[in-house]
Amino acid sequence: MEALLEKLIELQASSPTFRIAFRTKCLNQFVAFAKVFISRALVLETGPNQGVVTRFVDKYSHFATMLALDQATPTNQVQEVGIA
Repeated sequence: MEALLEKLIELQASSPTFRIAFRTKCLNQFVAFAKVFISRALVLETGPNQGVVTRFVDKYSHFATMLALDQATPTNQVQEVGIA
């Protein structure tokens, strides 16, 4: 999941075509999945898993901020991401 976020951040920064994709429900589905992942992973974040969720949340926040600052992202989707 962390690698997926890293790739999304890279594509968001480098590809105008990719940013257009978030005018669809793609973003809403990703956000829903990320929220479920975070809530379930928090329960398991012990021992060798410690820090995994924290890194994911940091990267998710970075990606969400990039989306919020991108004028190609509609306002309602910015709110869904959880930044606005």
